[in-house]
Amino acid sequence: MKNQRKPYFFGKTVVITGASSGVGKATAEAFAAEGADLVLAARGEEPLNDCAELCRKFGVEVIAVPTDTSIAEEVYHLVEEALKFSGRIDCWINNAGVLAFGKFEEIPIEVSDQIVKTNLLGYMHSAHVVLPVFKRQKKGILINNISIGGWMPAPYGTAYTASKFGIRGMVETLQGELSGYPDIHICALYPGFQKSTGIDHAANYSGIKLSTPPPAFDPRELAASMVKTAKESSAGRLSGLVGCCF
Repeated sequence: MKNQRKPYFFGKTVVITGASSGVGKATAEAFAAEGADLVLAARGEEPLNDCAELCRKFGVEVIAVPTDTSIAEEVYHLVEEALKFSGRIDCWINNAGVLAFGKFEEIPIEVSDQIVKTNLLGYMHSAHVVLPVFKRQKKGILINNISIGGWMPAPYGTAYTASKFGIRGMVETLQGELSGYPDIHICALYPGFQKSTGIDHAANYSGIKLSTPPPAFDPRELAASMVKTAKESSAGRLSGLVGCCF
């Protein structure tokens, strides 16, 4: 009997933030199906553990690390746990995000502050802790799920838009800084609205019922794009990718 080919990411470790639902959960499943061992992070411990159990059914190793990425110390703890888990990090997916909808001046400033802390500072915290790991390894992939909001402003989503424009700036700056590291890839995807719980969980100060506007896409399609981006980056077919996905 011929030996079966090992899954593409067999023996690789992938860290995913915001992994308890929606795009993060779909991405965890997609990488598990490709044989990746997973370090899953999110604020909600119970749904995070549910996602971990789901991914273990693919025969991969998984740990769940409850993490609020807006708090730098918790992200430092996350990378420590990831390195204890496998000794290396091959791919890090920045995905955790929050949203509030309403007129800017009518949204409490502490809510806007938290959006920026989670969406922008959370991604910066993650990049800050994982890039030294990548440099020691001399390779690694950082994929940032940004949103079309990083290019197109979203009315009544001022803080959200500001955070997404900020992430795009971070990505493009880091691509320049790391141009001397050919095997470290800083990637970004800019998807449209997803058929997920994001809108349902959004803080709503508009006075109207929110629903996901069309067109909305299956999170599994975005998850597949993340896997494809990681594969092509690891194979050296992409360098400093900024991928647009609508």
